[in-house]
Amino acid sequence: MGEKIRDLPEITIADARFRLEINGSSNDGGEREIHIHAQNNKFRMALSERDFFEMGTGILLARKQLELLKGMSTDEGDNQDVHTK
Repeated sequence: MGEKIRDLPEITIADARFRLEINGSSNDGGEREIHIHAQNNKFRMALSERDFFEMGTGILLARKQLELLKGMSTDEGDNQDVHTK
């Protein structure tokens, strides 16, 4: 079981809000591993720090591609998709 390091700002994806927290692994010896938990009352996901950034990058790239395909400006897209609070 890991130890909670700190809370991050909440994010909203579509209509779902998620709490984010950073946890460190409790492995003795070796490198300390960081995990990010995204959770709400219906869903929980634990990702390594690298997987979290890869997934986040994928979401942001998909948003940009959608904006380009639909002819949306970044300002129009700011009211949708992924937000932090």
